[in-house]
Amino acid sequence: AKYYESLARTVHLEALSDASPDGEVLAALRNDLNVPGALVRLHALLMQLNHADTDTNRVNARSVLLASARLMGLLQQEPQAALFALQPASTVSAESLCAHDGVAALLEAREGARRSRDFAKADALRLEIESAGFLVEDSPTGPVLRSNTRKSP
Repeated sequence: AKYYESLARTVHLEALSDASPDGEVLAALRNDLNVPGALVRLHALLMQLNHADTDTNRVNARSVLLASARLMGLLQQEPQAALFALQPASTVSAESLCAHDGVAALLEAREGARRSRDFAKADALRLEIESAGFLVEDSPTGPVLRSNTRKSP
């Protein structure tokens, strides 16, 4: 998330298309595929981007960071989309759930359908819960209801 937050702050700066990956990242990867060493260097490149004092330095730092990360299949998404995907859904509080008695009843009915192995009904109830603005996550200790508070990018 830290990488994408920095990239989002500099999204207005176009990365250089002809930027070469950082030499230290290349050296680490050539050294018996030293991924930890390459990741350490990516972090240093991120710090260079965060501390760049001019737009020219930011463009150069951003370009080298992206070119280096690309070698490892990292930082391939648009920053806003990645940050959206990385946001955790918030857990629904008991008070919030009480305010949505209908959702609590749907969740209970869904659990009953799952216990009786009526998965078609359980899936239909899950969709109904989702349309009310909640997500259901099944866990070994039972269902967890979360508020679907994410906003699309």
